[in-house]
Amino acid sequence: MSALPLSVLHAPVFFTVFAASHAFGPAPLPNHPTIPAHVDRSAPTGVLCSIEEGDSSRDAQVRQMIRSADAIIVAVARRPATAAELRFAPGAFGQPVRDGVVFGTVQVLRGKPVPDTLVIEGELTERDDFNAYGAPYPAVRPSGERGSCFAKEYRRGAEFLLVLHRDDKSRLTPYWWPLLPSNEQLHMPKDLWLTWVRSQIDETKSRP
Repeated sequence: MSALPLSVLHAPVFFTVFAASHAFGPAPLPNHPTIPAHVDRSAPTGVLCSIEEGDSSRDAQVRQMIRSADAIIVAVARRPATAAELRFAPGAFGQPVRDGVVFGTVQVLRGKPVPDTLVIEGELTERDDFNAYGAPYPAVRPSGERGSCFAKEYRRGAEFLLVLHRDDKSRLTPYWWPLLPSNEQLHMPKDLWLTWVRSQIDETKSRP
């Protein structure tokens, strides 16, 4: 296995990536460092991520994710997406989208315009997938810690805090910062992660 520099969107987080090819996803934005990664050309199709030991900058990365997001919303997972709707859903790392979930926008915390409905890659489940860490979360919820880089399971009818980025086609996606909490399920009616993110948004607004 050879170690190669690999640019994955524009997230300055260190992780190990195993992939069939390193030619996926758009190029990073200017002024963002590339990510050291290992590329295994014999690996199964797809991308696998894991946090490397010694990564002590998670808190700063989470704060930067919140500041850099194009939109932050509360949305409810409603139903599976149809084949026609999937055509407009961006896939993580530019990969094809096989399954998707239609979300209804409940509240826009930051960013406009945000549509009333969003189609996001993933699948509906009947089980909760709450983050195992205390807020503010330093990493993704459990279903995103299985090597896939992102959590893509959503409980039907549950509300999620989506920290979104616009891709090169202006489509909103939560799959832009691997292994960080960009699509967390909320504990309603009062959620400590939501409260913390609101405080970060307010802090950003108060800066000159």
